[in-house]
Amino acid sequence: MMRFNQKFKFNQTYGNRGWNQNTDKKVNNFITHIRQYKNKIEYSSTHFENLNFNENHMLYVDPPYSNTEAGYNAFWKKDDDLKLYDWLVDNDKNGLSFVVSGTLIHDGKSCVLLDKLISDGYNLVELDFDYNKVSRKGDKITKEILIKNY
Repeated sequence: MMRFNQKFKFNQTYGNRGWNQNTDKKVNNFITHIRQYKNKIEYSSTHFENLNFNENHMLYVDPPYSNTEAGYNAFWKKDDDLKLYDWLVDNDKNGLSFVVSGTLIHDGKSCVLLDKLISDGYNLVELDFDYNKVSRKGDKITKEILIKNY
């Protein structure tokens, strides 16, 4: 898995990240499962502000976790959290269902997007994962959550 930082320098995440037989099995299981929904799922590679949905859609949002140092955060700014927040609230007003995943707290830092959604009263689901094996520094406390508007 190749990842690059804002300076376009290679920035692989910590830990063993390789393709093996187990990865093949997981991908093939996912493909088999998802094929039954092929007429109901749409993937897009564009900025979220370019997407339009209606009340018949359900949206899963997994933005870069702005409070972590993950390589995929290279082009995501804190201002993008606020833009996504506004976009989600607008879509909620238009009847769109959504789920947002993220890390509420990581290494003592909170996420602006998730904090704002929680303070607005959206439904919070706490996930229980242990990142001690892959955490390299800090207090190793990560609180991963889902927020949904239904």
